Amino acid sequence: MTPANLTFTGLRPYEPLSRWNWYDTSSAHDYVVPNPNDDLHFVGAQSPGDHTYLPAPMTATPGTMIYNYMVMMGMPVNEPFQPNRDFTIPIGSLPTVRGVHQVSNYTGHVSAYDEQRLGRLELRTGHFDQLGDFADLYIGINLDFTGGTLNSTSYVGAVVHLTGNISQAGVASANLMPPEGGSLTLGSTISVEGLGTEGFGAGMAIFVGNYILKNNADFFIDANCVAESGKPRQQINQPPPAPPGPTNTTFVEIPPFGGIKGYTNITVAAGGRFNVIGHTTGDARFIVGGVLTLEADKTATLTDPMAPGDSVLVQATGVLRMAAGSKLAANNLVVIDGLFSTLGTGTVKVEAIVRINATGTLVITQTELPDIGGLGADFGRLEVSSLVVNGTVDMSMNAAIDQGVNGELTESGMTDFIYATGTVSFVAGSKLKVKATGLP
Repeated sequence: MTPANLTFTGLRPYEPLSRWNWYDTSSAHDYVVPNPNDDLHFVGAQSPGDHTYLPAPMTATPGTMIYNYMVMMGMPVNEPFQPNRDFTIPIGSLPTVRGVHQVSNYTGHVSAYDEQRLGRLELRTGHFDQLGDFADLYIGINLDFTGGTLNSTSYVGAVVHLTGNISQAGVASANLMPPEGGSLTLGSTISVEGLGTEGFGAGMAIFVGNYILKNNADFFIDANCVAESGKPRQQINQPPPAPPGPTNTTFVEIPPFGGIKGYTNITVAAGGRFNVIGHTTGDARFIVGGVLTLEADKTATLTDPMAPGDSVLVQATGVLRMAAGSKLAANNLVVIDGLFSTLGTGTVKVEAIVRINATGTLVITQTELPDIGGLGADFGRLEVSSLVVNGTVDMSMNAAIDQGVNGELTESGMTDFIYATGTVSFVAGSKLKVKATGLP
């Protein structure tokens, strides 16, 4: 069947799939029963000219023949539309829907008691709720979450899966962007997963703003998938931006950044990637089996006191990468069972105790540049509150730097590569590797 745009009228609250609840604004221009190929629109405030605009309600003079006929046929005669009413998807009746769009100041609740598959979920206003143990939501194309609440219930354990496994081809993506000056409330875990036809997984963009998490909601990034936090604000679901010019306002950066309120785990599975591309702060804990990257000059601040001993846990398969100028601040340990690596030249700061476990490695790197005028070349530098090593520290020096103190760990815990404001401890069995090629 041809996909259609259906607008919710709210005329039959106890008959969710009654034709009188849905008006086809795209082609039939009539009341219809929804089917899986349709896009369901929940529009609280009507605007003439909008493609979801409802017609005038049916009217007739009571007592007339036409009025009596309409009543006999169960038609909603002289009944005003109730577009802000709640809507519950009947169990098993509509397990797959092309799209759900909650826009234009819709204040109601759209709820699912059972597993639900959507091509798209556009959540700008109102609430999309997951009720019960089997109410996981699977999104096959796109989640645009820019307002309202995703799962306003107290149910703990609801999951939103971003996958490619739905009738529409492709891989899912998600955009999370709070309204300017406001916040997004998330009561479900978002799981970024699934493989597309090209072998790539789903992706998620977490834009600048404030996020309130409840119901133990977490973020999970699966293998072959990628997430980015701290993206500058932009318009979502708009045409591609015009070439750069004085009138191009499609992308608007907002310098201040918000954060995550309510303790959450951000889990990056083996093969997954999470990139901090803007300043990010929050009551969060990173569990890294894949790759966590802090890009140049960006800051991640992890503040939640409930974190169980470590704010960042880099597992044996995991990699923590920090580019020059980046900073990681945490109220608990940064534990390395895998690889912690600085990227390029310049200083990387960690305001926390870093513990390199037996299987872990810390690598300080820099670009090998020729000595110019006897000034030497830039090198990688790690500034850390305290460092405890039970694994390996590997510092690769630049051949052009010939000062004898380079690469030497002094009793003060200071080198030209590692600067510790607290203690530096090497546990028995740990290793310090210093490679100094080309020195006299």
